[in-house]
Amino acid sequence: MAMREMSLSLLPGNRLPYSPSLFEEDKDSPLLGETMLFLGSSVTRGYGSLGDSFPECFHWMDGVIFTKEAVDGTTLADKDEKSFLSRLKNHEGETFEYMFVQLSTNDACQKVPLGNKDSHDTGTTFGSLNEILGIGSKISATLPIVWSNPYFKNERYREMVAICKEIAAEGRCLFLNLYEDPEVNSISKKERRLYLMDDIHPTKAGYRDWLFPYIRDFVLDFPRPDGE
Repeated sequence: MAMREMSLSLLPGNRLPYSPSLFEEDKDSPLLGETMLFLGSSVTRGYGSLGDSFPECFHWMDGVIFTKEAVDGTTLADKDEKSFLSRLKNHEGETFEYMFVQLSTNDACQKVPLGNKDSHDTGTTFGSLNEILGIGSKISATLPIVWSNPYFKNERYREMVAICKEIAAEGRCLFLNLYEDPEVNSISKKERRLYLMDDIHPTKAGYRDWLFPYIRDFVLDFPRPDGE
């Protein structure tokens, strides 16, 4: 085992009991057998959790079939062939019930140009996101779901959240705003040590027992792709 993986495995939040594979399966889940595409970077991949994140939680609890399109350090802004938009284009022509897009912390931390809600320049965060949402509306049976990290101190990310709220208000995506959710962000210092590897990346416990219930409820509360 590589040194980094060994050190991650020693974190309390990455102990075996927090593995999503130990979920009690919901045999009556309305999501059973449905397909989900997850587009993102390290938080989508599970950088702090040995590779387990939301897709694995949906799989083990709800029997979801998922595609995880996640590369560490990448951005929404289309900088190279590893960026979100470039990778999404590999899935054009496919179909999914749901598509999830991470509001990447890398765009804030790498200080790429953000643009605004109406931007079309894919070299900017929101110009590229608008292109991603356009593709997503064709390959996903439901509106693309954009989700943010819980709160961490970064003014550029706060601005990204504000712009994403404007886009969602115009009906171009659904937005799960974990950044401003008071309940999500009310965890204690003890829970924070369990749920997070650092300010941004959750552990297995952080995905499974903290954030996954919010994203799952968000999906279940919206109309089904089949109209039920």
